[in-house]
This record gives sequence, structure tokens and C-alpha cells, in this order.
Amino acid sequence: MTGDLRLGFACLFGAYAIWGALPLYFRLMAHITPAELLAHRIVWSVPTGLLFIALARNWRQLAAVLTLRRLGYLSASAVLIGANWLIYLWAVSEERVRELLPNCVEVLITDATKLARCACDKVSRTVLFAK
Repeated sequence: MTGDLRLGFACLFGAYAIWGALPLYFRLMAHITPAELLAHRIVWSVPTGLLFIALARNWRQLAAVLTLRRLGYLSASAVLIGANWLIYLWAVSEERVRELLPNCVEVLITDATKLARCACDKVSRTVLFAK
């Protein structure tokens, strides 16, 4: 197994470990509504993203991405991601996380499989992630 593949698996499983621990954190925030938590996530992601772009000095790449067509796609994906987060936050606040667990495990297995297949077959990366 190459170093990049090992790093990829470590990042994948680290992200899912954080994702699995988030309900514990959100339970501590029970006094805040799911909509308010989502609003903070949205508002604070903008300056955080801009900070990372500034640190990496990727302003030209950002400008190249900001076409009208791509902004439409990004807006649609942002709405879907926001809806996903709102459902997740609601499930945590209503103590219904177990009902989401089978879907999370399925996504984990699918992502790990895609990562392993990409490492073996570099030609089909685009096709693999399109499925």
C-alpha cells in the first residue's frame, strides 16, 4: 500500500470518526435549535473558507471557478448539503440518530471501496465517482 493510499484511508476513517462523535457535541448544544446550529455553520464557513484560500493564495483559481453556470451548480449543492445537515441536526436533537446509522455505514463502505479502487485503477477515477 502506497503512502498516499494509507493517508487517504486515514483521512477517510478520521473523518468518519469525527462524524460519529458529532452527536455527542450536538447533544451538549441541546439548548440551541437545529436551524440555528445550521445557520452558524453556514455563516462561519464563509470566512473560514476565505482564510484557507488566502493562506493558499488561490484567488485566481477561485475567480476561474466563479462562472454563472458553476455558481448555479454550487448553489444547488449548497442547498442539498444544508438540507442534509438540517436533517442530521434534527435527528440528533430528537435522539433519532440510530435511524440514520445504516445510511452512514453504507456511505462509509462505499467511500472506502471507491478509494481502494481508485488506487488500483487510475484511469477510471472519473467514471467511478460519477456513479
